[in-house]
Amino acid sequence: MMFWDPNGLETYSFTYISIKGEGDKVIYIEEDEIDNMINNKPFRYRVSTPALLPNFSFMRTQRLHRSIKVSDKWEALKFARFELGATAFGGEYRPKITIPDWFPVINNKFPASYIENIGWTVVGRTREYDFSGLFHPAADNYAVFLSGSAPEEPGSSHRFLRAVDFDPEWLMRDPKISKAHDENLKNFIQELWRLKNKNGLTGKNFIELSESPVLYEEGWSTEPFFWAAGSSNLRSKAYLNVSVTKKGILAKGYILNLWHDIYDWEPMYDSEGNRIEKSTLVPMTGKYLHQRHEIDDSAWRKLQCVSECKAAPFRMKSLWRENLTIFLGRNGEIEITIHDNFITKD
Repeated sequence: MMFWDPNGLETYSFTYISIKGEGDKVIYIEEDEIDNMINNKPFRYRVSTPALLPNFSFMRTQRLHRSIKVSDKWEALKFARFELGATAFGGEYRPKITIPDWFPVINNKFPASYIENIGWTVVGRTREYDFSGLFHPAADNYAVFLSGSAPEEPGSSHRFLRAVDFDPEWLMRDPKISKAHDENLKNFIQELWRLKNKNGLTGKNFIELSESPVLYEEGWSTEPFFWAAGSSNLRSKAYLNVSVTKKGILAKGYILNLWHDIYDWEPMYDSEGNRIEKSTLVPMTGKYLHQRHEIDDSAWRKLQCVSECKAAPFRMKSLWRENLTIFLGRNGEIEITIHDNFITKD
């Protein structure tokens, strides 16, 4: 943005956002300093917060920057807009991007740096303004993707070598994850009844696998888990020692639960194999916090394919065990007692 300061000097301002949620900071450069940049001379600039003006008494001190190589005013302004903030404020500050209402859908035709800075703006704004903390996991996962910082998973044969472990207690707070867990448990109970009716349970160890999807509609949701992970799968495997008595079926043992998915932006395909690009109305992307803008998944996927970006997909997973006892009475009664839950280590 350009304005005339009270001293009559044409001044440019460039806003940067803290990706840690610590607010915005602004760089101010006067027109004659832009000329110094173009002439490959050292130049001066001022810094402030958005609520302050650079020519106030406590902002009179200027910072000196060494000369840079730019050929024209456009390149000088571009440097100030996208690169100077790292020197002025540190690497945790990124150019703040707000998408104008009249912009089209953001897709892979936009520059990768622009798309990346949209992502960091969403991360910073979420961490700063989501006082409930419900959407902080979404911001954290997004930051891991943008920075490509997921730790390597030792011994994994999966094509994605990086993985992030999720807290199972946090996962089970999501209604759809909890429902998938209950569906798997229901499948185990139905299989126990089926085997009982076939006289196939006497003195038998019961080992059974069940997997249920965790599905979200594409495009928009108010659920925190939609933004943190989205659609995924929960696989449960039961290891039970079963005995049949006159009262019913008694099964003791444990269930291993594995929640998993890949954090990426792969397209969908219809029944005929035609490619379908997904898009999402992303919040905190406009001038005001409540404004949303449509962003195509191809935009985020582009970040994985350009050398100047560090973005990388990663595997999301959580493995936990629950020790339990299941009693199925002759009259159809069902009693489930969980002795220990969310056991993440043997």
